[in-house]
Amino acid sequence: NIEDHTKECEYVIINCDKCNKFKSPRKDINKHLNKCPDAMIDCPLSCGSKILRKDKQSHLDNDCMNKLLDCSNDDCKQQIARKSFDKHVNEECDDRFVICPFSKYGCNATNIKARDLESHKEQYKLDHISNQFNQITNQLNEKILSVSQK
Repeated sequence: NIEDHTKECEYVIINCDKCNKFKSPRKDINKHLNKCPDAMIDCPLSCGSKILRKDKQSHLDNDCMNKLLDCSNDDCKQQIARKSFDKHVNEECDDRFVICPFSKYGCNATNIKARDLESHKEQYKLDHISNQFNQITNQLNEKILSVSQK
């Protein structure tokens, strides 16, 4: 039957069902599909996304959660997957700037690298204790004064 043969014949010219632009004998269509810009492919970085081949670079540049990005903190040379980037930059990077936890007691150190925080706390231990003591003393004196005025 000619219809059955035409459906399977290796030499019948067919259109690519992805881009509808390419025509070739059926036997050669797979070569095209391996390059077709409108074919769906898995993300090359295995993020789980299925993307059009023609959108691969845009996906990698803007969306892929497995794409490695350079840390934006000065002096940090690490590359971090986009999915972990914000946490690294804001919470984990040793080169991020942090505020001394004793700032609530008057420590003015605000531009400390996270890597230097422990040595800062050690170096200014007595100042920190003194500032805490002064604040607690002031709070107690205010309470005593308010009670004595009643």
